[in-house]
Amino acid sequence: MYLSPQVPRWSPQSEDDLLQALARGLLEESHYLDLKREVEPGKGANKELARDLAQFAVDGGALIIGVEEHKDGPPTLAPVELDGLPERVEQIARSIPDPPLPVTCQAITSAADPARGYLVVKIGASGLAPHMVEGVYFGRGDRTKLRLSDAEVLRLHQGRGDVEDRAKTLLDAYVRRDPVPALIRAQAHLFVVVAPVSPRREMLLDAVHGEGWHKTFHQLKSAGDAVVAGGQFAPDLPSAGRPARRADGAAMTYGLTEDRRLDPTTRGDQVVEDALELELSEDGVVRLFTSRLSDQVRGQGQLVFVDMIPVLTRRALSVAQAASEHCGYHGPWLVGVAATGIAGLGAYETRGWGSGPGLPQDHGDYQQVTTTSSAELAQAPGAVAGRVVGRLLRAFGQADAMVHLLTDGPQPER
Repeated sequence: MYLSPQVPRWSPQSEDDLLQALARGLLEESHYLDLKREVEPGKGANKELARDLAQFAVDGGALIIGVEEHKDGPPTLAPVELDGLPERVEQIARSIPDPPLPVTCQAITSAADPARGYLVVKIGASGLAPHMVEGVYFGRGDRTKLRLSDAEVLRLHQGRGDVEDRAKTLLDAYVRRDPVPALIRAQAHLFVVVAPVSPRREMLLDAVHGEGWHKTFHQLKSAGDAVVAGGQFAPDLPSAGRPARRADGAAMTYGLTEDRRLDPTTRGDQVVEDALELELSEDGVVRLFTSRLSDQVRGQGQLVFVDMIPVLTRRALSVAQAASEHCGYHGPWLVGVAATGIAGLGAYETRGWGSGPGLPQDHGDYQQVTTTSSAELAQAPGAVAGRVVGRLLRAFGQADAMVHLLTDGPQPER
């Protein structure tokens, strides 16, 4: 029953946890908890479950299946058949609510019959809340499911706009910190920021400071390194291995000095503008930057390595997801991507994709932000990436060629 900084709300791990909560009178419905006897078969039951899940999308919460309520007394445990239940719940959550709602399911077996038990369905606060079922938006009151009014839906959408403004502020601040002086920039640059909406102070302190921080940092970074690449380019995240201090955390870099200047290596009289960094802040912010989003191609000028955009975005999302698991943060996240210096540039031709018409000279820099839940970050990072980079890939005529990085099915072998 103890609530630690890593576990902000009680979450049962065993049948004994449920029995103790019942004995203490603590297993009761609230703004964050709903109890359900079972999920009956049929389309009607599927839609009702979708409503039960959608109600928690605003503030987060949990649904425990296998607990029966009584009008004249406390609830009682009523173990249900577990076979196929988690898969059914997850499928309903991903197919009926609009937009789809990622959830996580934890099965707890009964001591009397391991085939039966309880299902704890956790719904994180969604960055796309509120969610709709059959044309109706739902939220959670003190103890019951509510149909949201037009005014409440408008307020929530406005609040999401305010949150996305915070994402733009973080992204703008990172772009302003571009380590390559404006006078010598010749290449396009890419910036990715993933930040918790409600961070806990020093939630990633052990990854950026103190004894053993390098090991923890590398463990989180390895989650990004493991993302299936969409093409061949350099530098890439696995190349970033030089540790460096930052004002709010630490970094691993390639092509940058410890004080965040371009490595003084030159090619003739030209400075090599090829750098990449991964930054982690004490408060959980993940930042990823490269100064080689484009390069000079003989006879064609600067061309953009378009495959770098979704790959590095997915790498940053994976690092953030690993950080979420590491520190126990399960709230919503801000995601932002910016690309500078891309006006008038075409795409580098690789693997026969074709370079496309390129961007017009008046295109300007690119910026896109979104919000996401921890569950979506874990289960559907391709969908998150699609929201922030899909438009830019379509502008380059490359979205279809990289669809595997913007979706969440099985990844192709490489």
